[in-house]
Amino acid sequence: MAEILHPFYEAHRGAMEAAMCQRLDLAEAMLREHAHLSDIDGIRQ
Repeated sequence: MAEILHPFYEAHRGAMEAAMCQRLDLAEAMLREHAHLSDIDGIRQ
């Protein structure tokens, strides 16, 4: 099923993806330690 994105989110996709990547960079050590996540790059994709 194809997802329909609201025009606002489509227009701001790049900024939202960049913000999420920045948050993952900041939280990476905590995610590895507390959530036992080792594939952070997989999450980024």
